[in-house]
Amino acid sequence: IEATKQYTAQQKEDFQRKAHEELVAIQKQISALRGKATEASASTRAGLQKSLNELEKKRDAAKDKLDELRAATDAKWSEVKVGVNSALDELKNSYQKALSRLP
Repeated sequence: IEATKQYTAQQKEDFQRKAHEELVAIQKQISALRGKATEASASTRAGLQKSLNELEKKRDAAKDKLDELRAATDAKWSEVKVGVNSALDELKNSYQKALSRLP
């Protein structure tokens, strides 16, 4: 039983670390996109700004899910893991949409 608990705790820690790294990488991409938006035409910039605002909301939601994961017990972490994966996937999809708005 103790080995199972340790294995579960290790899985949780590994997933947390990977999810955090992914979130940091996406944040860097969002910052780069924000920089590119300043160079775009006025009409493109307006659309990108809306997309960037949406991205930031989704990033915050993903951060909240990651915080939930950190607070989750070892028994409940797999349930929270699904929400974290979903939030990160949604964030990545929104980033790709925003990126496609660039000329």
